[in-house]
Amino acid sequence: MAAFETPEKVAQRDCFEETGFIPEVDQLHEMFFGREHKHDSDILLVFDAQITSGELCAGDDVDCAEFFLLDSLQPLAFHSTDNILQ
Repeated sequence: MAAFETPEKVAQRDCFEETGFIPEVDQLHEMFFGREHKHDSDILLVFDAQITSGELCAGDDVDCAEFFLLDSLQPLAFHSTDNILQ
């Protein structure tokens, strides 16, 4: 999060950087506290949002980006991510 940047703007920027989608961020959905990994955040904010434009593409930290059905997902790395999808 940069100086003077709101959490909603961070969510919008991160979504675009990681997926190529530009979302309209609605409201805070949930907050998670605690560190699951030594490189993880202490606080995770999850927002409700709708994709308004853009095309799915992989960010600079992954090889590819794809859609999956919830029941065909591979095991997820973080418990908080798994909880969001429940």
